[in-house]
Amino acid sequence: MAANAVIDAHRGEDKAAIEHALAERHLPSPVEIGKMVARGTYSFGRLCRKRYKLTTAIARLQRQQGTSPEEEAPSSPS
Repeated sequence: MAANAVIDAHRGEDKAAIEHALAERHLPSPVEIGKMVARGTYSFGRLCRKRYKLTTAIARLQRQQGTSPEEEAPSSPS
């Protein structure tokens, strides 16, 4: 991300200088970057939980039907 490069280049400077450098390049402020990371982490966590629930449900259904996941997997073309 370009904003991270600007922040790294201004490491050790005060907060106002970093925010000014970001604003000059029309990049989000550190606060906005933090909000984006928080939203992304929350969304990623939700997706992981949904994936886990789906794979668990599929495995349970396959056990009930008496088929193993290997039997259900499509064969690779040779």
